[in-house]
Amino acid sequence: MFAGAAAVPPMFLVSTEAGTVAWAWTTLFGARAALPRILQPGTDVGTVLVWAWAVFFSAMALIVAVDAEPKGRVKSKPEGGGGDDAAADPETNGGAKSELVGGGSDDAAADPKTNGGAKSEPDGGGSIPLPAGANRQATEAPAAELHPSLAGALVNMGRALGARGRYEESIPYYDRALTADPRDARAWYYKGNALGRLGRYDDSICQLDKALELNPDFASAWVEKGLASNSLGYYEEAIRCYDKALELDLRAPAAWDNKGNSLCATGRYDEALLCFSEALVLDPRDAGAWSNKGVCLAGLGRHDEAIACYDKALEIDPSNAVAWRAKAVTEEGLGRTQGALLAYKQFIALASARDAAAVEIVQRRVGALQSAGADC
Repeated sequence: MFAGAAAVPPMFLVSTEAGTVAWAWTTLFGARAALPRILQPGTDVGTVLVWAWAVFFSAMALIVAVDAEPKGRVKSKPEGGGGDDAAADPETNGGAKSELVGGGSDDAAADPKTNGGAKSEPDGGGSIPLPAGANRQATEAPAAELHPSLAGALVNMGRALGARGRYEESIPYYDRALTADPRDARAWYYKGNALGRLGRYDDSICQLDKALELNPDFASAWVEKGLASNSLGYYEEAIRCYDKALELDLRAPAAWDNKGNSLCATGRYDEALLCFSEALVLDPRDAGAWSNKGVCLAGLGRHDEAIACYDKALEIDPSNAVAWRAKAVTEEGLGRTQGALLAYKQFIALASARDAAAVEIVQRRVGALQSAGADC
């Protein structure tokens, strides 16, 4: 477009001298229409050039104005400062499903510093504890919602890498964004988010505190800080963070779900159950929340209800390894060894590479059950 605009002045000059402009004028307006003097052949070249450049700059202004129009913007409520909807997703806290904790190894499940879920197993259960509840991160903001500054462009590049799981590579982009604009709360938020995904929870909290200092109403930053605090075993602090997020947005499923996991971690199952129920009112097809509710019910000794929740989770998402593992533990606790074996084997088949330690423990348990004569 710019090249075309640059060609306007010489084309205008040549067309005027050749009489092309005069011919076009007569064709459009008729022979009786008076041709402006500036468009007549033989007009002073300097005068023609002045008008030609006026046309050029007018064309340039039009191009810039059109190019500046936002294209395909996705409307969402901005949070976090910096001109974009900061995650908030973003950002609404509906939550992309991400197991920040939970579903990991059974060694981790035995350690309250790394476990965000229920710590007890059904009465009469085997040697494997219930898995931790699967937490949810705050929803990511639509990638189409572009931030119009240099810092914003760098943040968006980092987000694109984060969306592909390349969190380590995304951090330098957030650092460069913060060099360009140290007051961009979104950049602090997304850097904290990336550090949390890398397991660097203390560093994550430092970045999120910066985001919240700049924008105390940044709901998604409160959710992320809760996740990091929960992962460090600071369950009361995590609950405080989720409560703050819910003060800002009661319709945030991720905050309700994650608060329930932290309450389970402290043995407050009745309160946790209310949180999971609220999350499911807001998002009835959240398989993770159904699984977490099942873990909570198992902690309350309501094992048949727990299994019904696991089944609902697996109806929605048959590949949910955490739900299969929780169901297996609960089935075994009820003495339903054959059902437990089937569920354990499903867990082994679906578990991710990060669950290698849990898979090894489950495989040993399956071997022990089969040796006891329960092979199916």
